[in-house]
Amino acid sequence: MIPFQPDKIFALLAKYRIDFILVGGLAGIAHGYSGGTNDVDIVVPRNDETIGRLIRLLREEKAQLRIPDPPYGLDFDWSDREFFQFRDTVTCLTKYGPCDILFSAAGIGSFEDILPRSEIWELRNTEVRVAELEAIIDSKEAADRPKDRLALPLYYQLRDMRRAD
Repeated sequence: MIPFQPDKIFALLAKYRIDFILVGGLAGIAHGYSGGTNDVDIVVPRNDETIGRLIRLLREEKAQLRIPDPPYGLDFDWSDREFFQFRDTVTCLTKYGPCDILFSAAGIGSFEDILPRSEIWELRNTEVRVAELEAIIDSKEAADRPKDRLALPLYYQLRDMRRAD
């Protein structure tokens, strides 16, 4: 089992100069959500520069394509730019844990759409752009997965507590 080290994933993204916005469970935890997560979910711009940097990171760091069943990661040739052009999500397994790279997030859109709904935070000694709480809620509502439906009441409670302050 690979230890989950999101701070090291953030450092890799910074090293390869990849712009990203943290969304999903880890962004929720940054906002005070008390649930857990076992992966990093990021939204990145869909452009040639970002795709080139992603290809370089994934190849040089020997990331695997993440799959849902054991062994959970498969060796993969990340050099095909078209692989990135025609999908909204790329799931990978790094030496620091799982990372889902999204070009569009359910309910909140592309990097450019989410950018005004985010802010830069200091997380684990790295500057990280984090989606605002309301954007995370919008995404979880739109995704409508069982795990999101279970988590939403806690997100609503967190939002309501913040509004009351």
